[in-house]
Amino acid sequence: MRTFDNLPFPLTKKEAHLFLQAPIEFDFNKAIYYGKLIQHTNLNNIKEFIKTKIFESEHYKNIDFWVDVVKYLSSFSMLDKNMFGIIIDYINEIKYTKRIIIKNGLRTLTRPEKPNFSIKNRNINKLIEDVENWHKKLKKIHKINNSWEAFKISDFEYITGKEKNKKIYRINQLLTTKQLFNEGNILNHCVVSYAGSCKRGNTSIFSMTVEDYIGNIKNILTIEVNNYNNVVQVRGKNNRSANNYEKGIIKRWTLKNKIRY
Repeated sequence: MRTFDNLPFPLTKKEAHLFLQAPIEFDFNKAIYYGKLIQHTNLNNIKEFIKTKIFESEHYKNIDFWVDVVKYLSSFSMLDKNMFGIIIDYINEIKYTKRIIIKNGLRTLTRPEKPNFSIKNRNINKLIEDVENWHKKLKKIHKINNSWEAFKISDFEYITGKEKNKKIYRINQLLTTKQLFNEGNILNHCVVSYAGSCKRGNTSIFSMTVEDYIGNIKNILTIEVNNYNNVVQVRGKNNRSANNYEKGIIKRWTLKNKIRY
């Protein structure tokens, strides 16, 4: 495979081996991309990436950059994979798409807006905000998903300890983009990317907080529930997993609401 003429880009031995393992429905070029990218992500993600502009032939020469993008987006377990295409469209627009300016009846091609754009060390929440603002400018959406209908899942409160040891754990549904954005900022993950899925009714996001005896409230976990009443994932600050005690509280909530966990 590595010796074939006219490959869009060189392949290592490992990439050539992974090419041979590509799903049967992939055409030749997508299979090559699979071999190049699967080592940086997982099978579910790669199927989402295949739908994007990365897999258009004009981007073959930019494969190293797009590999970095795939690695970056795949590193955020709390990032809704339905956002991949939108983010990649935005990056392609500002980094590779030349703009047309009409002046005095003459059409002139200019450089892309940000040809030196790099994905490395970029803040994911700021990137999502930039993507949403770009969409607003294009009038593809009139409002950033401001609010949505709640899932029929009740909020939850669990009290433990007494006096100075008293703690109140709460699980509440988040119903606006602003709430998602604040949750992501506090816990340093990208739950705001789920605004579109929440708006469509595919997903609901819940926040677990704990209040101490003097009323200080701390966000500790973000919980995703899909429209089949399954808990899909639970993440804390910097995408940490829930500890056993926290899992016990979540289990009480799921049993009360007949949610599968």
